[in-house]
Amino acid sequence: MALLLYRIGRFSFRHAWQVLVSWLVVFAAALGLGLGLGGQMNESFEIPGSESQDALDRLAQVFPEVAGLSAQVVIETTDGSAIDTHRDELAQVASDISDLEHVTQALDPYSEYATGTLSDDGEAAIIQVQFDTDMMDKLGDDKQNVVDIAETLADDGLRVEFGGTLYQDITYGLTVTEAIGVAFAAIVLIVAFGSVLAAGLPLGSALMAVGVTMGVLLFVTRFVVVSNASPLLAVMIGIAVGIDYALFILSRHRNQLAKPRSTDEPSAGGVGVMGAA
Repeated sequence: MALLLYRIGRFSFRHAWQVLVSWLVVFAAALGLGLGLGGQMNESFEIPGSESQDALDRLAQVFPEVAGLSAQVVIETTDGSAIDTHRDELAQVASDISDLEHVTQALDPYSEYATGTLSDDGEAAIIQVQFDTDMMDKLGDDKQNVVDIAETLADDGLRVEFGGTLYQDITYGLTVTEAIGVAFAAIVLIVAFGSVLAAGLPLGSALMAVGVTMGVLLFVTRFVVVSNASPLLAVMIGIAVGIDYALFILSRHRNQLAKPRSTDEPSAGGVGVMGAA
């Protein structure tokens, strides 16, 4: 393995531009496949063997009607009048929501089985909605249909709001914070090495690796369920680890270049072996 890595290091040194162009092609191809042919990430996924997954599986077996996501439709009068005057309208909305594909139950707030669905002041009510799955990608249409049906109550002078696990914002996206972190890392590297080129090498290699990983990750979502937190974790961990290992290699290479030698090839090959170690 050490000999193989040494040969890879020397080969990369001798064919620097070809290797760089090859990585750029891989980078572009991976991102192109991921963005063009990738699927959709989902927060709901299974971890077989974990205690939480065993509990969820048991819940689905014993109480399948409550194993999926839930939602609450909160209705309130805007003029302080009693919500009871709109009882028929609420019952109709609950009935219409119950007819949606993945809805197992939409409980009328005035049902004999409903508890805690009417406010103490009599001005608000809650329609409890239960779904048969916890997969967000399957509930996209029903999620919007619940909103469309419930908002018809606005014609009766009622205010409608939505809550529950279905309407929670559980997406994790990249923000300006990550860009600030990369910029700060670049400043630290420039100060540490005293060279923009030396600082750019570990940062550039880390960003290249993260880009390829992100492309592959997005493409894989077409075939398997991937958590929507994965891209953020990939960027954070990938940049940190990528810079870390590249720093070891670059520091070793600079130290070796400071020693008299007839060619830089032995150093270029040797740092590859050190990086693997």
